Amino acid sequence: MESTSISHLKAYLSRYISIVKTGEDIIITDRGNPIAKIVPIKRSNRNMNAHLKELERTGIIKFGSGKIPGNFWDMPRWKDQNSMARRLLRKERDESK
Repeated sequence: MESTSISHLKAYLSRYISIVKTGEDIIITDRGNPIAKIVPIKRSNRNMNAHLKELERTGIIKFGSGKIPGNFWDMPRWKDQNSMARRLLRKERDESK
């Protein structure tokens, strides 16, 4: 849990909102005394598309936590030998025209 002063929060609000989006709480202080807390809204309370909720319920998709592993950028990339991802993307774009 991170804490910040009111003046620092005002100057860097977007940075702190990004932190909250990852699931962390922010304690706001006034002259060193904690006065408030910014907490993320639980996913179940968010206004989310019903179709996406159904896909998650059936296990077709999984919503991310907003956090990635520390070694994410060092992990080996998936090899798309047959360019399947590119072909599917092109097909989807052609169908939406």
